[in-house]
Amino acid sequence: MTYTNKKPIAFKYKGKKLIGNKFDITVKGDELSQTMGKIIISTGLLEKNALGYGCCLYRSI
Repeated sequence: MTYTNKKPIAFKYKGKKLIGNKFDITVKGDELSQTMGKIIISTGLLEKNALGYGCCLYRSI
């Protein structure tokens, strides 16, 4: 897992300023890891998924 942004990303939510980061995550090839990766892609990762901030995109290797 590596950070892909140079500084934290700020956004306003309910009158407050929240910060977040972008990550590049590599999923192992075993069956359990692949299943968990598919769940993450379909549901999002971490917090504020309803606002689109937990969105995950994938690249096949």
